[in-house]
This record gives sequence, C-alpha cells and structure tokens, in this order.
Amino acid sequence: MSEQASARPGEQIPRAPVAAAHGEEVSERPMSHWIAPVLVALIGAFMSILDTSIVNVAIPTIMNVFNVGTSEVQWVSTIYMLALGVVIPLSGWLGDRLGYKRLYMLSMGAFVAGSMLCTLAWDLNSLIVARVILLEIEPPPTASFARTSAAK
Repeated sequence: MSEQASARPGEQIPRAPVAAAHGEEVSERPMSHWIAPVLVALIGAFMSILDTSIVNVAIPTIMNVFNVGTSEVQWVSTIYMLALGVVIPLSGWLGDRLGYKRLYMLSMGAFVAGSMLCTLAWDLNSLIVARVILLEIEPPPTASFARTSAAK
C-alpha cells in the first residue's frame, strides 16, 4: 500500500466536495462514503451469479440423486430464468412501492430462505419450487441512483 492511500493517525482523510443546492454551504464527505453501498450491491449480484453457476455444475449430481433424466432436470435452470424474466420488470415497481433498501433486504432474506429450501429439497419438484423462491429481486441500480440524486 502506498503512503498516500492510507491515512495515518492524526492525518485527515481526503474528502470530496458535495454540491450544494439552493445557496447552501458546500460540505465535504469522506471519499469512502460510497464503498459500503457498492460492496452490498456487488455481494448481491455475486450471489445470484454464483447460484446459477453452482446449479449448472451440479446438474449431473442432481440427476443421480433424484434419479431423473435430462428432460426433467433442465427445469431446475429453466424455471429460474423464466421467473427471473417476470421478476426483473416487477422489481422497479416494487422498489417504488416499498423503497429500494427495504426491497433489497427482503430480497436477500428470500434468497437465503430459498437457498435453505433448495438444500432440503426431497424431490425434483420441491427443488424446482425452491428455485422460484430463490429469486433475488434486486432493484435496478439506475433507478436508485436517479432517486437519490433527485432528492438532493
């Protein structure tokens, strides 16, 4: 790490100016104010991508455990994509109704509950239903950024 990148005790953290509206005084925020929201969004996106990848790798094992053929096990991946196609347009509307933070927290909770149900699936049909519950309704980032910038 370079000496400029880390703040020593007693040194000030570099700050970025925040634009003032309607004649208010310009304030300064730490440049690190955006790190936590970006990490939260990245973790949610990573979980969704990881879930899809894990299922694709596990398809042969799922076929063996549940004693099903390819035509039946393909529904594990297909139903997730079909449900995702319905949920993505719905997430903007839900974000406006519930608030984007609340929607994101509820979505993460549903994702964890769906993952647990997938783990406990006793047959292929229960696994398919659990995959629908697993959906993460992540609000579009452009809508949340537009909303925060309009509020300032």
